Amino acid sequence: MFRGYSVGAVDYLAKPYPAEVLKAKVQVFIELYRKSNEIRRQADTINQTNRELGKTNKVMGALFRQLEERNTEINRERDFIAAVLETAGSVVVVLEADGRVVRFNGTCERIVGIPSADAVGRNFIEELIDESEKDCVRECVARIVGGEHPVECEYSLRTPDGERRVIAWSNTAMYDENGGVRFIICTGDVDTERKAAENEIRVLNTDLEQRVEKRTEELEDAVRELQQEVAERRRTQRELEVAKENAEAANSAKDQFLAVLSHELRTPLTPVLASIEYLQDDPSLTPIVRERFLTIRRNVELEAQLIDDLLDLTRIAKGKLQLSIDLIDAHAMLRNVIEICDATLREKGLKLEVSMDADRFWVRGDSARLHQVFWNLVKNAIKFTPAGGTVRVTSRIIAGDRIAIEVCDTGIGIPADALGKIFDAFEQASGEITRMFGGLGLGLSISKALVEAHGGEIRASSDGEGRGSTFAVSLPVEHEGEVTKAAVVPASSIDSRKNVHVLIVEDHRETNLVMQMFLERQGYRVSSARNVTDAIALATSTNFDVVISDISLPDGTGLDLMRTLRKIKPVLGIALSGFGMESDIARSLEAGFVQHLVKPVGVRALQAAIDSALHPSLEHDDNAGDAATAAIVDAAPSPNGAHSVAKSNGTVPETKKQSAANRKRS
Repeated sequence: MFRGYSVGAVDYLAKPYPAEVLKAKVQVFIELYRKSNEIRRQADTINQTNRELGKTNKVMGALFRQLEERNTEINRERDFIAAVLETAGSVVVVLEADGRVVRFNGTCERIVGIPSADAVGRNFIEELIDESEKDCVRECVARIVGGEHPVECEYSLRTPDGERRVIAWSNTAMYDENGGVRFIICTGDVDTERKAAENEIRVLNTDLEQRVEKRTEELEDAVRELQQEVAERRRTQRELEVAKENAEAANSAKDQFLAVLSHELRTPLTPVLASIEYLQDDPSLTPIVRERFLTIRRNVELEAQLIDDLLDLTRIAKGKLQLSIDLIDAHAMLRNVIEICDATLREKGLKLEVSMDADRFWVRGDSARLHQVFWNLVKNAIKFTPAGGTVRVTSRIIAGDRIAIEVCDTGIGIPADALGKIFDAFEQASGEITRMFGGLGLGLSISKALVEAHGGEIRASSDGEGRGSTFAVSLPVEHEGEVTKAAVVPASSIDSRKNVHVLIVEDHRETNLVMQMFLERQGYRVSSARNVTDAIALATSTNFDVVISDISLPDGTGLDLMRTLRKIKPVLGIALSGFGMESDIARSLEAGFVQHLVKPVGVRALQAAIDSALHPSLEHDDNAGDAATAAIVDAAPSPNGAHSVAKSNGTVPETKKQSAANRKRS
């Protein structure tokens, strides 16, 4: 029996058992089952009822809140009416239908000398009206109760000092929902302006109920409007989210378009620039031909400058401008800029005056970006100064801890009305200047953003048209003890280059050819490929010291190539690309490249990049002076210092810093 209970039995019959007993027990269990089901159904019903009660409670809560709001509004209206009554100049008395006082206003209190609270409940006619006038007042009340209104009559109230104040009354009634008189409202004027007071009180009397009804309707309308407003706001929010997504997509598409456009515009410029630099080294060139080459080179560099200005403006507007901070010799950088611009100075027949008087000239900043600023200022001074004029570059210490660098000219000057917007994007002094000298009007705007990003300030001044202009840049200067010296980078010789094997991977035939010709003439051993597959095949069978690869290749990318080559054997990689955004640089460095050069790339810049890649840890000593500056000028592919700027402060920064500097163009 215990085993039976232990496995779940609820009763026990011992054999033999009577059939009646079994039947009775089964009926009991069936009835118990039915009762259990009934209890469950009742419990479900109770739960459902509780849920419905919960919903009802929520609805009732909302209704109670609305009722409270309505009561608040009614109380506000009541207080408003009471305030008006208390401040009215007319006498106002409110009576029950039987003549008992409901309230006085302040004017009535002052006349009869009885506070309203003390008069409430007293019979107005019997206790406050002279015996001689009671019949007149009773007649007025009877006429009002009989349905006539307004009823006008005249009777007096007696003041505490015994004076009788004759008042012209206008009496009306307020009715209850059954049409019976609820209140009698008596208004009286004690002066000649009785008619105005009558009108005022009549409006108040008739408006009271209308205001309450109107407020109630307005509350209901407000609830409906609120519901509609919530729904509308949700729709508006969704529309705003969609608009934001569309704007972000459009902005991303714009950035992608600018990047692709700059790549497509830069790529054809590389073989042109490289070929010019290659041919310029030919000693047999006549001065005229050499001068023509310089003209072509300057225009190629100007094209690249316009492209880079647009990209820089986009970076600045988005707050994505990144700086690679190093210790910079500002004087060496200025000498570098002057050397770059020297040919143009001579061509225009301009006089150059240099006076670098600052005894402290080391600053912290992004060498590429500061070089871009100074080159832009000197370039503008040359551009806007007529032949025979003077350009002056000076430096001095101001405020004890700042270096001031000024670029002055005797050129066309700046009108007073243009000075205030000279640093705005796409602004030039006039349309005529744009037609005469070209440009997009972005250089000064970008320069201002760059200087301010370094904690500096840039200002422009001019005495007016035809009287020259001055641009002054001030930057924080480093103290003497914070400046450290470094070793001089040895220039690689022809003999040492014979031991360097370079692989060029470039699908653009002309670019590939001119780079190969130049590097071979410089003494390097050079192999070339036009795609990823051929490059991997060459690298598998040959040891290369440096790989110079385009990023966009027919059968893959230079990034894929670099990752594969690093798995085969260690190799230094220099990336070439028409894409120069920060994200492009980061991808190149992540893939294993030590430098990222932005097209167009000159052959001298390529030479400088190879040298710095092979000697990444050495830096230039300030004692090298002008010789180092001259070497920088030779390595510069363009006035914007896209590649030379990495060394324009007299240093060769470590690999990633150099690559970051190399990819920044003015």
